[in-house]
Amino acid sequence: MGFTPWVATVGNIVPPLPVADGGTGDTALTAFALLAGGTTTTAAVQSLGGVGTAGQALTSAGAGALPSFGTLPIAGGGTGATTAAAGLAALGGLVKQADTGPNGFTMINGTQTILTYTTANDGLLHTVIVNLGVLVTVLQVGGALQLAWTDPAGNARTSTLNSGGLGTGMTNVALAERVVQANTTVTLSQSSALTAGASVAYAQLWGN
Repeated sequence: MGFTPWVATVGNIVPPLPVADGGTGDTALTAFALLAGGTTTTAAVQSLGGVGTAGQALTSAGAGALPSFGTLPIAGGGTGATTAAAGLAALGGLVKQADTGPNGFTMINGTQTILTYTTANDGLLHTVIVNLGVLVTVLQVGGALQLAWTDPAGNARTSTLNSGGLGTGMTNVALAERVVQANTTVTLSQSSALTAGASVAYAQLWGN
């Protein structure tokens, strides 16, 4: 059994070699870019407009358009965000908005703001949670802690989370949750003077 060799006769080839003849129809391509078919079955191969950045996904732009790199939207199974915190917020989760840090907030013989957080101006209801503990090293006299916020109807509200006068030791004085109006500020404060004793407040504000 024999075979017949395939012989190509090459004439004068003028680049670029068209798609119909097995080429790309291009004289140059974008470095590192992905390739896509042309606008017709025989049109020149196309380079995607860009190479994206690390971590981006390639998403369809629909029929008749080149796909592109970008942040995957929620509708496409992503979060629409580029950080974990922003992604959690986009999905409706609670994100830590303010924190006293590991050194806490030293109580004083006076009043003071400890933490604040302003909700987004989006016309929606927001949830805010305050997690609060107080470390007392010398018996307290005074030193009340208060949360101020605006309810969904626009009314200013306050809650005393701790009336002060705590004994020595670490006390988890509050884990409070509130429904808050958009574009308003939630404030955790020391609302009465610590006239005797020594203590440090440790707190976080979480919200969406």
